[in-house]
Amino acid sequence: MRIAEAKSHFSEIIDAVHLGEHVIISRGKNGTEIAAIIPIAEWRKLHRASKPEREEFFGSLSQFQVTFSDDWYLSEEEFINL
Repeated sequence: MRIAEAKSHFSEIIDAVHLGEHVIISRGKNGTEIAAIIPIAEWRKLHRASKPEREEFFGSLSQFQVTFSDDWYLSEEEFINL
């Protein structure tokens, strides 16, 4: 589906995606696919599937003991984004 069509039928697209359909958005004369609209549950599943490397990395650190000085601080968000 081209961008212009998607813009004019956005509510219908959302309804279709809510029912489990996938909608591919394209642009240009050659119809290059640039985006996909998928149900949020599928997106979450894909998003979780992309995280194992990070979890495996931190899991491998469990064999080490680390000690920090009393004045050292790293927020939870900073730690997660390492």
